[in-house]
Amino acid sequence: MTLAAGSWLFEAGGPADALYVLLAGRLDVVADEIVLREILPEEVVGELAVLAGDTRSAGVRARRDSRLLRIPAAGFRGALENDEDAQRAVTIALAAQLQRSRGLDATAPAAPRIISVLGCPPTSATDEVSTLLVDALGRHLNVSVPGRVAADGLDRAERESDRVVLVASPLDDADWRSFCLRQADRVVIVADAATPPVRLAVAQRGYVLLVGDPPTRANLVAWHDAVGPRRVYACRAGAADLAVAVGALAARLAGRSLGIALAGGGARALAAIGVLEALEASDVRVDRISGCSVGGAVAALYATGHTAAGVDAICYDEFVRRSPFRDYTLPRVSVSRGRRAEVALHRQFGDLHFEELPRQLALVSTDMLNHSSVVHRRGLVREALRASLSLPGLLPPARLSESLHIDGGVLDNLPVHALDEDEGPILAVNIASVGGLSSRSGPPRMPTLPETVMRAMLMGSATSVAAARDRATVVVTPDTRGIGLFEFHQIDRAVEAGRAAGRAALDALAAFPR
Repeated sequence: MTLAAGSWLFEAGGPADALYVLLAGRLDVVADEIVLREILPEEVVGELAVLAGDTRSAGVRARRDSRLLRIPAAGFRGALENDEDAQRAVTIALAAQLQRSRGLDATAPAAPRIISVLGCPPTSATDEVSTLLVDALGRHLNVSVPGRVAADGLDRAERESDRVVLVASPLDDADWRSFCLRQADRVVIVADAATPPVRLAVAQRGYVLLVGDPPTRANLVAWHDAVGPRRVYACRAGAADLAVAVGALAARLAGRSLGIALAGGGARALAAIGVLEALEASDVRVDRISGCSVGGAVAALYATGHTAAGVDAICYDEFVRRSPFRDYTLPRVSVSRGRRAEVALHRQFGDLHFEELPRQLALVSTDMLNHSSVVHRRGLVREALRASLSLPGLLPPARLSESLHIDGGVLDNLPVHALDEDEGPILAVNIASVGGLSSRSGPPRMPTLPETVMRAMLMGSATSVAAARDRATVVVTPDTRGIGLFEFHQIDRAVEAGRAAGRAALDALAAFPR
């Protein structure tokens, strides 16, 4: 039998009326919309429910166009009853499957193997982009470009290569373009920067490359609305600009793009600036970054295209010279009105949207009404950052849509999960919650109300931080002992601690291919 990509072989709860052998293609075992494992050619699927005489415990969906053998349950049971060789073969197969499942990390993302480059009319850059992409991927991986193939030919190419690149130009027929879309783990859409977006169902599988003069904000937002891509790259048509953009995209598709997650922690979070300085000094490119609270402020400034030194200068001006939290008021909602902080955010980010940033940014806040962590990737940067900075008791909650948001560190102070793990290693910059109340012998000083709230928040989010540390590739914790949570005037000490942590991170990251 044949099964088109995206179609269900069977769904959870269905009858166990047959088992199947995959001859060509790929299948996913799915439960509660989570892919549990992948079925490869020559593997058997559905046999456990048949043997148990039970309903299906999970569904199976075609990832690629697939060819299978279907064996009815009655015929399978009859063979087992009458053939000792069949019994022995099934026992061996089940033992091998059990052994594989014990070593399976269900949380590890699968590498995207089939990449389809899809040109949208009237672009003429499809071939140039695909050539650059194959060259960039080929520096690290074995890449196949099989041309126009059917499901069996694609299966052979996938078995023999790390990545397979399919190309569909604007002039190709609808059947081939549809085939490329169905088979792809990742879709790279190439379009002219001034072209209105096309609606394609590739959310979280797609990247968009807009070629030409810088696109308008409206067109960038429209592409995000229409496609739901992981990232939109915009570059001019020149060979040098194209090579830079395609190189950054290839790093993600090869699993070699460095992501950085910056924890909150008041003044100590400014140590992240030093980490970024150390990475820059070693020519390590950062294309994606996430952050929370003050770590989110550092992440947002860096995402606008500033260098680490530029972020340092802005943070000194805003946190030290201007003191955005010092517009005190009668503490009915908070000790600070929040107006100075909002003016500072408007001064630095204006009406800048996430979609316009040269580096991809994710900020985390906490939804007070829904009791959940929220990742912000769209809309006005300053509004999301205001929400992420809203330490309870220090700043009033931020109103976003129909809810109230407070500091992201309440539930997720180290937002590793906001970065896609299948795009490359993740460096997490953690901030210790201990120390800082006393720099002399004797009893510790009494902390201020905001310090008490922040310290309690950092201790309360310890479980989520531990989980984030497990998901990160490398974790560093700058030595910020002796720096109070609101002692922003110690920015130089914090940055220097970050530089030392950054050098340690570089040593750890050296074990991973770049």
